[in-house]
Amino acid sequence: MLSNITIKVKLLMAFSLIGLLIIIMAGYSIFAVNESSNGFTDYREMARDNNLASSIETHMLSARGSVKDYLSSKSQKDVKAFQDFLNKTRKLVNTAKEEIQNPKRAPMVEKTSELLDEYEKYFTQVVEITTKRDSIKENIIDINGKKAEQTLTLLVQSANKNKNFSMLYNSSTALRSLLIARLYTTSFLTTNDKKDLKRVNEEFEKLENFLGNLKSNINDSKEISLLNKVIGFATKYNNGVKEIYQIIVEKNNLVNDKLIVFGNEIAQLSEKVKVSLKNDQDTIGPKVAQLNDNTKLTIEIISIIIFILIVAISIYVPRDISSLISKFQEGLLNFFKYLNREIKDVNPIDIYSKNEIGIMAQVVNANITKTKAGIEEDRKVINDTIGVLSEFEQGDLCQRVQTSSSNPALQELTSLLNKMADNVEKNIDNVLGVLEEFSNYNYMNKVDSDHLKEHLLKLANGVNELGDAITQMLVENKQNGLILDKSSNILLRNVDNLNTNSNEAAAALEETAAALEEITSNIVSNTDNVVKMGNYANELTQSAKEGEKLAQETTVSMDEINEQVNSINEAITVIDQI
Repeated sequence: MLSNITIKVKLLMAFSLIGLLIIIMAGYSIFAVNESSNGFTDYREMARDNNLASSIETHMLSARGSVKDYLSSKSQKDVKAFQDFLNKTRKLVNTAKEEIQNPKRAPMVEKTSELLDEYEKYFTQVVEITTKRDSIKENIIDINGKKAEQTLTLLVQSANKNKNFSMLYNSSTALRSLLIARLYTTSFLTTNDKKDLKRVNEEFEKLENFLGNLKSNINDSKEISLLNKVIGFATKYNNGVKEIYQIIVEKNNLVNDKLIVFGNEIAQLSEKVKVSLKNDQDTIGPKVAQLNDNTKLTIEIISIIIFILIVAISIYVPRDISSLISKFQEGLLNFFKYLNREIKDVNPIDIYSKNEIGIMAQVVNANITKTKAGIEEDRKVINDTIGVLSEFEQGDLCQRVQTSSSNPALQELTSLLNKMADNVEKNIDNVLGVLEEFSNYNYMNKVDSDHLKEHLLKLANGVNELGDAITQMLVENKQNGLILDKSSNILLRNVDNLNTNSNEAAAALEETAAALEEITSNIVSNTDNVVKMGNYANELTQSAKEGEKLAQETTVSMDEINEQVNSINEAITVIDQI
């Protein structure tokens, strides 16, 4: 039953089961991870909120430190530092208002924001009051104190000059009280100690008494004017001190009742937020740990089940696939060996299952059958081609490949081979036809060299050049024949003259036979030579005529003619001698 199930279905069933278990595990894991993640997220947010609260507390502490430094130094640098720390604290508080949404902690953050505004407002008032105090000290106390001291000094000098000892005493003690009052005023402005203020008031009371006494001792209008100025300066100075005292009281009230209280309250709110966060963290931590333990146990159980299934599938499925692949591999390798001519025959693959490998085996078997038929067909074509090429080798160009093949390459090869044979045969026939014309003494025809290359082109050009050479030679032979014909005619005329002269000589010889007995032998010999010369002339004429027809024997004939001409020349020479 399982052999008819495709590998795809087997793997699909196996992996579907594993996938289902993995989905179950993943689903539970996702649920557990989400729960754990939510816990960690809450824990992380609490940690971040805790850091935020600590940062608020730290920056607020730095701001309060700047306030403390300002109360001591009155420096604008401390005001700027306070403002920087307060802005950072407010920025952190605004961030906390966005991130801390817990019903217990959100009101604390909101209250902190409100207290920051109040804290800034009261510190601004302290700065304004301090600025006002510095303005009074600089514009009222310092100026009027100095003027009062200078004016009293003039009175002391005037009393000393006028030897008014009562006036001198009162003005001197008044100056002393003024200086002591100014000294303690400076101390009071630095320490804000009420003892210093009390001493200032006592010295001003003494100053008023001395000035009252001094007023009864002065009659000079100039001195009276100076005294009135001193009284006016002293009064302004004393009022300035009193005003500064009120300012200091107001500032101290703001610092003690507002800044310190609000600062402590902000610190307490930050600490409460941190404590609340820590309590929630202590609750969430164990819960997340327990959830993680349960998730780990569940995942381990499902993982063991998945592992067992994977092992079982890994043993069965590969074994089944390996057996089929081995058979398929063996059949496929035999098929390749058959294609590579390593074996002479091949059998179909012995796999009949309906899975993927069985389907591939059926396809390969079909190709084996088809390929075997194609190879046998190709062999027939190749054998036929070899036979035709053997005939070509022996010079028979009339043979053609008659067997056809379904292989396009072989079919094209046989077609090209037959076309080549047709072209070669045609060109050879053309060359043979021209050569046959040459044998019939027709040298006018040419071999067509169009569309020819390499050796055939060289052959055609060679035959054509041979025809041209023979034609040229025949033309030259004809010219030589004509010359020989003309020479033979001259020779015949000379022979006729020779015959006439011979006859006349014969008659003369008959008359002078007795006298010419000594030369008879010479005459006979000359006659024989003349006969031979006539024969030679006739043979020369015949050879000249045959030379026009027999171009192939021209060279030999020319040699014979040359010999005959030489003989004739010898005969003529002999005749001339006679």
